[in-house]
Amino acid sequence: HPLIFQFHAICFMRPQVMLWDWRRQTVLSELVGHQAPVAAVEMSVSGQELASGDRDGFIFIWDTEINEPKQVRQAHLYTCL
Repeated sequence: HPLIFQFHAICFMRPQVMLWDWRRQTVLSELVGHQAPVAAVEMSVSGQELASGDRDGFIFIWDTEINEPKQVRQAHLYTCL
């Protein structure tokens, strides 16, 4: 994935994830779908997927090519993040 070393995923405890271009210091896009503040993000090794977990216990698996969720799962009823 050509962007893997060019952007970071940032959550700031908001209900969306920002993809941040650290070289240009700009927001590339926002991943919107969570209803609760996002508490954790993790990028796949390939850079093609990103996982985000929110305070309501939902996990989103995002396709970073199209910035859309591929999967949404409720991990548990109460947060442990």
